[in-house]
Amino acid sequence: MYTFGAASERGYSTEECTTGTNACVQRGAHRTPITDNGCTATPTCLRMPADFTSLHNYYELQVVQMVIDMAPRYPLLTEVQHPDVACVALNRLPPRYIRHQVDLVFHMTEKERTDNEQLVREAVVFAFEFVQARYAMRARR
Repeated sequence: MYTFGAASERGYSTEECTTGTNACVQRGAHRTPITDNGCTATPTCLRMPADFTSLHNYYELQVVQMVIDMAPRYPLLTEVQHPDVACVALNRLPPRYIRHQVDLVFHMTEKERTDNEQLVREAVVFAFEFVQARYAMRARR
């Protein structure tokens, strides 16, 4: 039995509806008490009303590209550590979730774009230095 999120925290299981009851006709995920194995116990559909897979952090692509571009300056780090660098850099930046890159870029001034680029550069430089220092400390042990 699969559970997820708030539904499982409230003692519900989340299953795919297969019985075709009126409340489950849409085959969306539904909640039933954990003690009940069927979906006839007054299920409440939990299906998503929209596709949220297009959401992403505005800075992700910029950070990844900058990590790739700056990697040759940090030869002590291998490609295995580059995702660590990206994670540290992204955690230093404010979250800016968008659906499409043009959503934000279109509405930004040239100064805002320049400021964002500088912010990303500083975060990536810090991240490279931080990760490199951590791996160097581990190597000394």
